[in-house]
Amino acid sequence: MIVFGGPSCDNKELILKRQVDFLVFREGEETIIEFVEKIAKGLPLDNCAGIVFLKNNQVVKTKNRAFIENINTIPFPDFDSFNLSIYSSKALPMFTSRGCPNRCTFCSESPRWGRFRFRNAENIVNEMERNIQEYGITHFSMEDSTINGNIAEFEKCVT
Repeated sequence: MIVFGGPSCDNKELILKRQVDFLVFREGEETIIEFVEKIAKGLPLDNCAGIVFLKNNQVVKTKNRAFIENINTIPFPDFDSFNLSIYSSKALPMFTSRGCPNRCTFCSESPRWGRFRFRNAENIVNEMERNIQEYGITHFSMEDSTINGNIAEFEKCVT
């Protein structure tokens, strides 16, 4: 079974060409848990919000799952299964926010992520400290599109 996911992962051609079995679109943290539980129990997927799949040779796209309002509740990524010593880059990916406070007509950030949401400084620093202690990582690759969307909260991270 091949599952692709991500905030803009809804390319139905991948399903039609049978290159992947399922797509998890928009924010997938809650969707993937429900999806795996339904698969494990052999339950129908028609009411699992946030997925695309093929059923009776027809592409089924379920309803959108609501965006996660408080992104501080998202668990820190678990890198325990990765042998980080074999990678040339000793940086781990992190995000401090999702979305953008602006709504530029030419930009895909707002449709992809919904309204701008920013993690609090304590949550960000806790993840950094965990990565340093558990993985020996001291460099971080910030994956935000708008890392400076909340300067006051971001500055708390460095003071």
